[in-house]
This record gives sequence, structure tokens and C-alpha cells, in this order.
Amino acid sequence: MEFLYAEPLTNKLFEKQISEKSEFRKFSPFFQNELLNFSSTLFIKKKRDFLYEKKQSEYSPLKISSVLQNYNHAKNLPLIYKALNTSLLSSRIFFDDGSSDNSFEIMKNLSKKNDKIYRTNNLHEIRVYNLGINLLKDEVDVILFLQDDDIPPKSDGWISDALKLFSEYKDLGVLSGNIGLNMCSSLPCAPEFANFQSYNDCITWPLLHKSRKNIRFMYTQCAALAPLFVRVDFIKNFYPQFDTLFSKKGEPGILLDCDISFSAWENGWTSAVFDTSLARGVGGHGSMIGSKKILIRQNRLFLNQKILKHKHDACNIDKIMIEKVKKSEKLKEIKCDTNIPISIRKNIPFKSNFCKNKLF
Repeated sequence: MEFLYAEPLTNKLFEKQISEKSEFRKFSPFFQNELLNFSSTLFIKKKRDFLYEKKQSEYSPLKISSVLQNYNHAKNLPLIYKALNTSLLSSRIFFDDGSSDNSFEIMKNLSKKNDKIYRTNNLHEIRVYNLGINLLKDEVDVILFLQDDDIPPKSDGWISDALKLFSEYKDLGVLSGNIGLNMCSSLPCAPEFANFQSYNDCITWPLLHKSRKNIRFMYTQCAALAPLFVRVDFIKNFYPQFDTLFSKKGEPGILLDCDISFSAWENGWTSAVFDTSLARGVGGHGSMIGSKKILIRQNRLFLNQKILKHKHDACNIDKIMIEKVKKSEKLKEIKCDTNIPISIRKNIPFKSNFCKNKLF
């Protein structure tokens, strides 16, 4: 195993200041100042004018590696390490992001031969995940992004199911094992789709579909962290890094998952959610512990909603998603789960309710 110390990520691709970009001038002067105060910036990418010709290989077997960012969740690490102890993973990368507990020592004791451990200085998830992308983008086909307050099941069946979905649907770019969100909604908060109730105030509706391999899942506008599986071909050609506009160093990267999901739909890929049955929020959600962190999270959410709205049109993505399903013969093979009562399916407040619209 390797023990490494990482400095904040720099990349020549993103060195130009956002003030040089035409998109920057669309913001109000106040919002421009907010953006320019970020310690690291990522230019707002223009929509690609070309259609990426995806590889036609069967991706079998797919190679996958995991990236975990940890901050003061030492008690969770033994359970997470045990859950990730599977031959399905080509490698495991762990970041101790400035913990004040004994997380780093536990990592050293638990790590195995092919594991890599990095010690970073409270970069938080966006910049840590970008370090992971740089390390893995030429090594694997899929990257699994994890959070320190989520405990995966003891069995590796959830990783196996994810790989089956990526193998079956070649244009699947982003896959959540948490919840799916519909951001184009007139409801007070975005409707969620999963097989459990999240900590948000929204109602979480059941996943409606099953793949040909009998895996319960559903297409969604936003595939939410964590776990979040991302296909490396999509990363390399359309989304080289998570957008650092969504977080200052040391702040939560709220909506970074929606940004990458929206980018997938806009560039000919898809995003979806499936059931992993993870234990969520174990030991407390890091950015929701204490009044100061909650305030930072609320302010960051407000700012990131503006950034997301500027970059993407959620309701247009809703239309793209529906048209994608209508035109794809392979997607039409998906069936609605008949075990979910019709009374529930009919009342789900989701524009692209495939069962209700009889797209299959």
C-alpha cells in the first residue's frame, strides 16, 4: 500500500480565470464577486457541438475502483473497509481529509497491498474526488465515489449489480446507489426516487423499473451521492473534473452530483438510480453537525442552486430524458415493477413517469 500526502489539485486545463470567460459576464456583479473569491475555479463549460462516438466494445469485464473521502469518521472505517473488501474492485483509494481523530492510523492498519492512502488538508469532497479521477482515469472503466457516513452492505452484490447495469446499458454514464431527484417540479422540493426515505423533507417514491437482469432501478435527472458510479469514458470526453465552482476548499460540494448528471443527459449519456441498501448518515452527516456548519451548508446550497440553474435547464433535461427513452429500443425493454401498487404509480408526481405514460 502507499501512504501519500496530497496538495490541493491544480490542472493546466482549468488555470484560466473565470473572469476571462464570456459566460462569467452573464452573472450579476455581486455574484461575480462571489465566484472570484473561490480559491480554485473551474470554467463553466460550453455545450459540446459534436456527438461523441462511444466505443462499441462490450466492457466485459469492467474494471472498477473506489474513492473514499473521510473526515473524522474513524468509527465507520472498519465497516467501510470490510464492505469494500471484494475482488470486484481493482483498487481502493482512501483520503483522510484533515481528520483530527485517529482515522489515518486506522486506514494504515486496515489497508492492503493495492490500497492507496492520501492525507489531504480539508479539501472536501469535490477536490478530493478530482484527485481520485486524476489517479484512476487511465486505469479503470468505472469510478465509485463514496462518503464516510455511508456504510455499504457486507455483500458485494451492490457493486456487481452496478457493473451489470453499466454492461447492459452502454450509454449509462452516471449511476446513484442513493436517490434520484427530479429538479423540474412545481413541488416545494425535488421529488426523490429510491427504496427508502432520505433525511430531506421530500417524499421518497419507490423505484419503478427493473432491468432485463431483474435489477431494480430508474432513470433520473439527478443521480445523487453517494455511492455514485461514473463511467470513465464519459469523464474523459465530457466531464474531466467535478466543477470546483460548487465548493470553496473546506466547504460541502452540494449539487455536484446533479451537475455531472445533467451534463450526462446533455451529451448523449444517461443517469439512473438503483437500490444498494446502504446505511446512511452513520455517525452524522459531516456538513450538518453544528450550527456553524449548517449555516455554511445552507448558504452554499443557495449559491449552488444559482450556479446549477445558470449551467443547465432542468426542465429541458426532463424532455431529453423522455425522448431518449422513447427512441431507444433497448430502453423500451425495461418493465415497470408490477409489485408496486398501481395506486402509487399513478400518483407519483414525476413528469417522466414511464409507467404512467406507457412508454414501455
